[in-house]
Amino acid sequence: MTATNEMKNCSINEIVVSKNGEQSVLLIVLKNTFQTLPQYLRYLKREYEGAKDLQHENILKVYSLKELDGYGTCIETEWQDARTLAEYIEEGHSEEEKKRVVRSVAAALQYMHENGFVHGGINMDNIYITTKGDNVKLLSIRSRYTDNLKRPVEELKFIAPETKDGTVKIDARADVYALGILVKELGLGQEYQQLIKKSTHFGRYERYSSVEEFLNAFEHPRGTRQTEKKSNTTGSNKQMAIIVAAIVFIGIVAAAYFYSQSDNNGIGFQLSNREIVDSTELQNDLPTTDAPSNDTEATNVSNQQTVTATTTTAAQYTGDNAYLNDIVPQMQIDIDKIYNSSSDISVVRRKVKKYYRGLRATLKDKTQEQLDAFDKAFAEYNNSKK
Repeated sequence: MTATNEMKNCSINEIVVSKNGEQSVLLIVLKNTFQTLPQYLRYLKREYEGAKDLQHENILKVYSLKELDGYGTCIETEWQDARTLAEYIEEGHSEEEKKRVVRSVAAALQYMHENGFVHGGINMDNIYITTKGDNVKLLSIRSRYTDNLKRPVEELKFIAPETKDGTVKIDARADVYALGILVKELGLGQEYQQLIKKSTHFGRYERYSSVEEFLNAFEHPRGTRQTEKKSNTTGSNKQMAIIVAAIVFIGIVAAAYFYSQSDNNGIGFQLSNREIVDSTELQNDLPTTDAPSNDTEATNVSNQQTVTATTTTAAQYTGDNAYLNDIVPQMQIDIDKIYNSSSDISVVRRKVKKYYRGLRATLKDKTQEQLDAFDKAFAEYNNSKK
């Protein structure tokens, strides 16, 4: 085995173009410092097991996991003479050629998702364009870093927020995020701005739910813009309704307060020192109530609507998600305790991540839809604590 070229990077891996006899191959190896550390050897084996059966024209085929002198344990994949997508962009290509890259990467990711594999780490340096035919080849083996501070900025921009945070299990929407960044980096015209915005939304539940949905929007950008415009109008109406409701509520509280100050019997209205939540997401989770018929009911309604700015009111879940009514309140208490246990944010994140994994492991009997509902509740409350 003869090494021909090493691709420089800041991860714990070395990417080496080599020769196995007459055949060109790509080697993904561990740098010397990490070759004997068991946690990184386990990582390399996990990556191999996850990718070894993937067979798609836009994915570099994984051949084997082997031991090589000078490299230790490494993954061997197919290789054709190619340049990275970053180098390809610098050459200057037509818009149609760039669109072809997006379609090819999306096709590779869609295939991976259909086979239970989320990439979660695509970037300009693990997408290759062959010199012969300009065929797109995605490296399915993900580079590993000792921490996110080691990642280059150009790579970090492709990483979805929930992937950086590490507190929830990532799904297809993490790759949809990266596709949105890819379209942006390729500079594909103003007509794709709404697609980029939706794909790269901070909240993963606001993105396209699948690569298929992303591709449909990608192929019909004008229709997408009209749809997004309608969606934004609806969202604006909802926000206006919430603002009006908040103003009305503040008026009720103020009136009650002044009434209590002038009450000769000294029976006052207990004002809460908490803030009113002005959020479309939280508003959708609040249960609806009928108009109060007397002052006592008005007080109860006011107190029910008064919550902290950093606390999500437990939703009244129904149907298959009713089980969350028992889990979410205690989950919120536990997360509060974790955030109050340390001022070191890295310690808190580790504890939250460990807690999430442990709690989710108890839900193995739930459907994917039920797990998605749990993930959403967990992520929203955890994000509200930051």
